[in-house]
Amino acid sequence: MTRNPFSQRRAAALAGLAAGPWFALALLALGDRVPGFDQAVHPPALLGASGMPDALGWNLLGFLAPGLLAAFALQGLHRVLRTRDAGLVARVGMTLLLLSAIAFAAQGLVPLELGRAVDAGPARLHIMAWTLWWLAASSGFVVLAAGSVRRPLSAIMALLAAIVMIMALHAPSLPLAGGQRERLALAAWFGWIAAASWRALRDWRAWRTWRAWRQP
Repeated sequence: MTRNPFSQRRAAALAGLAAGPWFALALLALGDRVPGFDQAVHPPALLGASGMPDALGWNLLGFLAPGLLAAFALQGLHRVLRTRDAGLVARVGMTLLLLSAIAFAAQGLVPLELGRAVDAGPARLHIMAWTLWWLAASSGFVVLAAGSVRRPLSAIMALLAAIVMIMALHAPSLPLAGGQRERLALAAWFGWIAAASWRALRDWRAWRTWRAWRQP
């Protein structure tokens, strides 16, 4: 059976549009089930720590599912770059972003442990996955921006996402609590994926319409 390229791209774009809202809804729904959980203070990873109510549900719905949705979307965006004959630098940037999605999903497989230091036991793997997520994401945005200078809007979007992530996580003067900083960085990451997926879907639809009009 012949594959439909538009159907594949549409599915990838829809995954990119759904990843952020899926994460936000899981965070709100499962966070509300934990007494004393403060969205402004506590990190999302706390919901998946061993011993927490619905820890398995959070690790599956809060980390693994949106991470896989983001990975699927970014793989689709990587294919878009190839069809546009984008340069190597831009494709490397998108590959780094794909790695960030894999690292995000991996956090659900190596949860934190209540009562133990984050640098001891299996929790170290979770911190490694978190660190790989923001390193791959922020560097991927910068590299993608550098490789998209011929598409100014794409370059600006990627650079803004990188700045927001780096400032949110590493600017000590920013008057935000730890939980707010993480959520701001996550919003920048998920927001960029959604915006890029929407642009790719819109551009592909416009191209199909133009092609159909040109055909006799």
